[in-house]
This record gives sequence, structure tokens and C-alpha cells, in this order.
Amino acid sequence: MPNPVKILHIVGKMDQGGIECLLMNLYRDIDKNKVQFDFLVHSKDTGFFDDEIEALGGKIFNVISPFSIKGLFLYRKQLSKIFQSHKEYNIVHSHMNTFSGIILKQAQNCNVKYRIAHSHTTIAASKLKTPLWKLSRLFGQKSITHRFTCSKDAAFWSFGKYADQAKLFKNAIDTDKYRFRPEYRQRYRDKLNLNNKFIIGHVGRFNEIKNHSFLIDVFSKYSLNNNHAMLLLIGDGPLMSEIQTKVKNMGLEKSVLFLGNRNDVDKLLNVMDVFVFPSINEGLGIVAVEAQTSGLPCIVSSALPTEVQLSNQLEFVHLENGADNWANHINKLQLNNLRKEAHHVVIEKGYDIKSNAKRLTQFYLNCYQTKVNG
Repeated sequence: MPNPVKILHIVGKMDQGGIECLLMNLYRDIDKNKVQFDFLVHSKDTGFFDDEIEALGGKIFNVISPFSIKGLFLYRKQLSKIFQSHKEYNIVHSHMNTFSGIILKQAQNCNVKYRIAHSHTTIAASKLKTPLWKLSRLFGQKSITHRFTCSKDAAFWSFGKYADQAKLFKNAIDTDKYRFRPEYRQRYRDKLNLNNKFIIGHVGRFNEIKNHSFLIDVFSKYSLNNNHAMLLLIGDGPLMSEIQTKVKNMGLEKSVLFLGNRNDVDKLLNVMDVFVFPSINEGLGIVAVEAQTSGLPCIVSSALPTEVQLSNQLEFVHLENGADNWANHINKLQLNNLRKEAHHVVIEKGYDIKSNAKRLTQFYLNCYQTKVNG
């Protein structure tokens, strides 16, 4: 095989979301002599990982989707132009949860042989996208040749009666990178002036699903009796300014740090004492896997799938219990604050990137061989 197999991954934008971080973890680790990733993104703006993608030899194609039924004709026209102009993509791997079926139907029309739909969530990103998801699920299922999922719940949401055909593909990470390192803990606490503080941490895009407003309420309740507490927020997004305003109005601006998008999340996890993740919904919640690998005690929403619990360091709590209850859970963890070595547990559960990159590479190569021999 003289040239690597070309895979076109279809995503929203290559920023620091869970799907994008998973793809970059895989991309960094795959044998690029055998497989090469390219990306079709739904934005004209530069993504966080764009420079790294190009440095690794990948291409980026840009389309603009209005994410509406009215704009479907124009959107399908953009897709067709790319699929027809680049016949090298015999494998298209879509991560667009809401309407992978629509995308892959167009790929089928353009004679793309292998069309993978990968489900990463159990809810539409917004109410505006719900009609598109219903249309995609109704008419696009037969255009899918392979189904991947990060959890059983995500498979059912995206594929319905076809859910049992989905292959579980674990949201793997570089476990060695995320293991706890005391030297980083001290270095970053010095840098951020966090010594002698109890650090509650969160990583996630500022949108409705991540539920930052509730997190601020939890922190407010907890900090009433714990004035040495700090909240560390890593990420960016459309609701960031709204949350900053809420923090200011509640008089918490000296206790909440907004760090924006970072390329050193693995090191910042070492700074934290507890990881809190009150998402309204998640396909899995890859950052919770990273936090467990770092040995952090984790309090997460019961809306997350049970597959995310890889160690006894993670505890599910219902959002309906309210902010006071969540604050009490944090207080119990503070009183029994024991950071445990946990990266080996994550490896044993099958979430290490190296084995998963090999598995995915072999899947792509098998598709290629089938095409050549067929």
C-alpha cells in the first residue's frame, strides 16, 4: 500500500471540545504511514487545533451550514462539491451527532463507499437542531454503513432501532499524560497563586449543556463556610460572558478563575482537589475520564452514562438534589481528601489511546482491503 488511507472526519469546528480532543488524541498516535486524517468543519473561523492538524499533514475543508431545514439544499450542495472533487475519500467518518444521517446520505449519493456515523451525545445541542436530528434519524439511517458510539445511551439516541448494530468505541486518552504529578501541582499552584487553597475544578465549553450557572450556585453555597475555596473554570464558549456577569453579581469574582481554552489541561488537573461536572447531558464526558486518570475525586451529574465511572473516585449526584446537596458532597470530599493513583485503572478499563488508535487503524485498513479486493 504505497499511500496512507485517507479518512475524512466531519465535525463542527476543531476547538477544544470532547469530540475534537478525542480525534486529536487519535490523530497524534496513529501510524500516519498507514492512515491520514483530514477534516471537514462547519465554520470559516480558525479552530484551536487547525495549526497542529496542518503540521501533522492534515487538510481542513470549510463549509457553512445554517443548521435548518430551509438551508438543507445549499448545505447538501456544498457537501456534494467536496465529495465529488475528492474521490480519495472512500471513508467518511461523521461526528455530527444531530444530522450525520443527512451528511452520509449525501456521501452515498456521491458514491463514498464507507460511511461511518459516530454518536457522542444523547441530546440535540439546541432546540433549533432537534427537527434536523429527527429528519436525519428518519431518512438517513440506511445511508450509514457503520455505526460507532461512546455509550449505550448515545447509540440509542442516534440510531434508535439500529442501536444494537453500533460498535462501542471508547473515548480514549493518553493515560500517561494525565496521570498525577506532584511537581506540576506545586508549580502551577505557585504560578496561579493558589497555595493553601481548596480548588474545585471544571473543564468544558460554556454552553447550556455544561450547566455552568448551576455550578456557580454550588460554589456559592460551598464557599459560604469555606472561604479558602477557589473555582477553576477551563474553557470558552457563547455563555462565558453571561457566567462572568453572574459571578460578579454574586460577589465571587475573587474566588473564580476563568482560564479560557488551554493546551495544558493535563497539568491544570494536578492543581485541583475535586472535579465537579454538573452537565445536563453527555454522551460520555471524556474530561471525567481525564480527571479520574489524574486521581481526582469527581462529582458528576447522574445524567452522565454509567460507563464514565472507571474508578471509585467518581460519584454520581442528581441535579434535582439542588446546589446545597452538591455543596455538601464537596464538603465531605474535602474532609476525606485523598488523591489516589488511578491511571492504571483507566488503562485496564480500555481507555488508553494507544490500543484504541491501533484498533481504529485496523478498522480503516480492513475497509480499504475490502474495497481493493472487492
